[in-house]
Amino acid sequence: MNKFVNFLSVIVLIPAAFLAFAIKHELEFWPEKNAAHIPFQTQIYTGVFAFILMINLFRVYQKWSVIRAFWKIDSFIIKVPVEKSWYTSKSVSNWLEALFAIAFGYFFAQNAELTRNLGLALLLFGLENIFYILWVRSKNLYAVAVNKKALILLDRQLSGYYFHGLRKMEKDFDQIYFEYMTDLQLKFPLKSLSKENQKLVIEKVLENINHDKVYVDQDLV
Repeated sequence: MNKFVNFLSVIVLIPAAFLAFAIKHELEFWPEKNAAHIPFQTQIYTGVFAFILMINLFRVYQKWSVIRAFWKIDSFIIKVPVEKSWYTSKSVSNWLEALFAIAFGYFFAQNAELTRNLGLALLLFGLENIFYILWVRSKNLYAVAVNKKALILLDRQLSGYYFHGLRKMEKDFDQIYFEYMTDLQLKFPLKSLSKENQKLVIEKVLENINHDKVYVDQDLV
C-alpha cells in the first residue's frame, strides 16, 4: 500500500510542481503565450489537492488503526519487538516519505496562492509522519506476535502468516517460506527478529501448527 500511494503521489506532484513553477514565472510554452494563460488552473489544483488529501488521509487512518488493532489483541501467546536493524530499515522509508512531503509542501506553500492549500496539507502530512516515527520508536510498537491462528509481523504494514491451509514450512537463509494448499507462498523475514527471538517465535509457531498436515523443514525443528 505504501509503495502504491508513494507512486501515485510522485506522478501527480512532480507535474503539478513543474506547472506551478511555470505559472508563477510565466514560462513560455509557445509563441506569445505563457503558462499564466493555461485555462482551468483553479480546477486543476483543486483536483490535485483533493486527490492528495484523500490518499494521505487514507494512509494516516490505515497506519494508526493497524497499530491500535494489533496492540489491542489479547490472544497473542507471545509478542516481541522487531530487531533494531529491521526497525531502522523501515524508519528510513518513513523519513524519506516525511521529507518528500515537507519539501513539496514548502515548495507549493510559498510558490503561489494557487497552490498554498496543497502545500499546507503536504506540510501537515509530513509533520504527522515525523510524529508517527518518533511515537513508534518511543513505544517500541513494531513487533512480531504469534497466536493459535497466525504469525503476525507489524512494521510499516501488517503481514499475517496464517496456519489454516498451510502445507509446508521451509527455511532458506534468512526467510521462512509458508506454502499453502492454494499454491500461495508467503515469506517471513527472520532478520526482523534477533537470534534469540527467532528461536522463541519459531518454537511457538511449531506448537500451534498441525504437524499431521504441515511438512516442516528440519532446519526449523
